[in-house]
Amino acid sequence: MKWTKLAFFVLALFLFYNNSLASPIVGMLEQWDTGELGPYDIELRDDGSIWLTYTESYPDGGSENPDIGIVFTIDPETGTVTRYEADFTPARFQTMDRAPDDTFWLTSNHADRNAIVHFNPDAPEEEAQFTAYDLPGSMFSLPAKPFGVSVDQDGKVWFTTWDDPAIGSFDSATASWERFPMPTTGLRQPGPPAEIDFDLDGNVWFTIKAQMPKLGGLGKLDPATGDFDFALGDNFFPMSPAAPHGIKVLHEPHEPPAPTSYPFVWFVDKSANYLVRFDEVPGSPSISLHEMPTALRDSHYFAMDVDGALPHVVWLTTWGFSAIGSYELLTDTFTVLSLPDANPMGITIAPTGEIWWAENGFGRRSGGVGRFTPLPDSDADGIPDPIDTAPAVFSNDYNDGTTLGTILERGDRELSFVELPNPEGVRILASCGGGPDPARITASCALPVTVELDACEEVTLTCGSANVRVHVGPVEVELSEDIVATVPSGTEMTVYEHTEDGFEIENSGEEGTITIDYQGEIIELAPGSSTHIGKLIDIWPHHKPNYIFQLPNGRLVPPFLPIGILSSERFNALRDVDRNSLTFGATGDEDSLNRCIKAPRDLNHDGIKDLKCVFRTNDTGFDVGDTEGILRGQTKDGVPIEARDAVKIIPLDWRKPR
Repeated sequence: MKWTKLAFFVLALFLFYNNSLASPIVGMLEQWDTGELGPYDIELRDDGSIWLTYTESYPDGGSENPDIGIVFTIDPETGTVTRYEADFTPARFQTMDRAPDDTFWLTSNHADRNAIVHFNPDAPEEEAQFTAYDLPGSMFSLPAKPFGVSVDQDGKVWFTTWDDPAIGSFDSATASWERFPMPTTGLRQPGPPAEIDFDLDGNVWFTIKAQMPKLGGLGKLDPATGDFDFALGDNFFPMSPAAPHGIKVLHEPHEPPAPTSYPFVWFVDKSANYLVRFDEVPGSPSISLHEMPTALRDSHYFAMDVDGALPHVVWLTTWGFSAIGSYELLTDTFTVLSLPDANPMGITIAPTGEIWWAENGFGRRSGGVGRFTPLPDSDADGIPDPIDTAPAVFSNDYNDGTTLGTILERGDRELSFVELPNPEGVRILASCGGGPDPARITASCALPVTVELDACEEVTLTCGSANVRVHVGPVEVELSEDIVATVPSGTEMTVYEHTEDGFEIENSGEEGTITIDYQGEIIELAPGSSTHIGKLIDIWPHHKPNYIFQLPNGRLVPPFLPIGILSSERFNALRDVDRNSLTFGATGDEDSLNRCIKAPRDLNHDGIKDLKCVFRTNDTGFDVGDTEGILRGQTKDGVPIEARDAVKIIPLDWRKPR
C-alpha cells in the first residue's frame, strides 16, 4: 500500500498546543565555552565522552587552514578542549553518527569534496584516525552534497544527498556503494532528503525538505527492493511541510495507546514549526501535529530517552531562537529554556539521563557545549529537590544556598526551576499557554524583588545584589509598592543597596532599555546606565523637616542650602561625583551650585565619608506647593545622577496684622 493514496486510510489529526500541566525542565543547567570552534553535531561514546563536529570558526579562522575538518572533545570537569584534525583537505564536517563499534561516521560537503568520512579516535599510531571515502562520480552526480548520516545495526553507513537527491549507502567492509535516487517525474515529486533513521525491519526513513515545486514530507525506503513510499505536501499532511529535519523512529509508544508492533516516526518541521508524529498503522496510518511555541521555531533536532527516567519527553534544539525545549507527551506541554546567542544544533541524551547539545554560538561568535541534568522533584511543585526547602510536600519556597525566595502566586502558569552553578542563581521558566493570570515569584535578597511571569517568560534571579536577568520577556519587576521596572528580553537589571532608605538600579545588560515607574514618573535606563532612587541625598543634614521660607517679596530663606550626597560601598561621592555638573532645584535643572566643601563628612553616620555641597536657595526655583528637591549631575565617568529629598516651602507674610 502506498501512503500517497490518501483515500485508503484514515487521517487522525491532533492539533495540540500548550496545556498547563507540569513541565519536565526541572534540573541543573551547565554550559562550556569552546572558543573559536563552533560545533554542529554531537555524539557520546560508550565511555560517556562528548564528541562534536566543527563547522564554524570564530572570530574568523579557528584552524590555520579554514578548509580542514575537525572533530573535538571536551572534558566537562576541566573545560579542556582537545581537537582532532583530518590530514586531508578540503573538509568541513557537519553531521555525524556513532557506529556500533564506537567509532564515528561523518559527512563532508565543503568546497568540492563530497565524502563520507570515518573517524576512529583510538586508531593505532600507524593508522590514520580519519579516512575519507569520496562518493563515486560514476554513481552520484557531483557535487552531490552529502548531509545526513546514520549507521545501521550492521555497520552500514546511510546518508542523504542534497544536490543529487538520493539515499546512499556505503559498506566499509566491502567498499561498496549504493544509490537510491528520488523520483524525478510526476506531479508530486519529493524535495531533497535531510536526515535518516531506521525501523526494526531495516527500512530507511528520512525527512524531505520542500524545494518548490518539489514537496516536503516523509519518506521510507525498502533497501531490499529499492521501493520508496512518500508522504508529501498538504495532500497528505494537514499542513504543508516546509523543512522537515530531525527524525526518530520508535516501535513501542511510551504513551497511549498501548504499545504496538508497527513503527511510529517523530520528526520536526523547523519552518512550519510543528513536532509531528506519524503512525504507520496497517490500513489506517495517522498523523499527530503538535504546534510548537514561537520560542521553539527553527527547531532542527530532537532527542528522546525512551528507556530512561523521562521516557515521555521530547527534547528539542532551536538554532534561530537560541533555546532548548521539552515536549511532555502525556500532558501536551511545551516548555522553553532560552540560551541567548548559543544557537544550539545537535542534541543527544546520555545513558545516565543528561541532555547534551552542541552550541554553534553564531550569535555570540563563540562555540560551546551545554548540559541539562534532570533533578528529582518529589512533590511535583516545579522546584527540584536540592533547592526545595520542603521537597516532600508541595510547597513554594526555594533556596540554593545563595538565592532564595517564594512563589507568591502561581497564577495560570506551571513553573519550572532550573538550578545554575553557584553563584549564578536560579532560572525560572513559565509554561507556555494557560490563562491570563501571571505567576509572581519573589527573591528574598538584601533588597527583595518580585517578578511577574506570563506565558513562556523566563528569568534568572540571583541574590547578593539583587540581579534579574530576563531571557524571555518583557518581565515586570516590583521593587516596592511605588517602584516597578519593566525589563525586556535579553536585558539584565541589578539593584544595589545604597543607603538605609535608598538604592541604585543599574541596566547591567548590553541591550534593551529598562523602564522604571517611580511614583508615576517614568525613568528609562539604557544599557550601562544607572539611577539612584530613594535616599541618595540629604537636604539640610541633621535638620528635619526641610523647611524653606518664602518672604513676601518672593525671596527664599535661608539663602544657602546645604545638601549631603551620600556615599555607599559602591559609590564614593567624594571621588566619583563631577561637582561642576551638579544642578538642584524644583525641576533638577536649576544652576544653583555655590560650592562643595572639601573636608569629608560622615553625614549619615554609616562609617563612610560623604560629599557636602551648598546651593543658592534663590536660584532653585522653589515656590509654595513644591514638595521635593531634585539633584542632577553625573559622575566623572559620565554616569547620570538623579536624586530627591523632601522639602516644604512655607510662606511668611509679615504685613498681616497680629
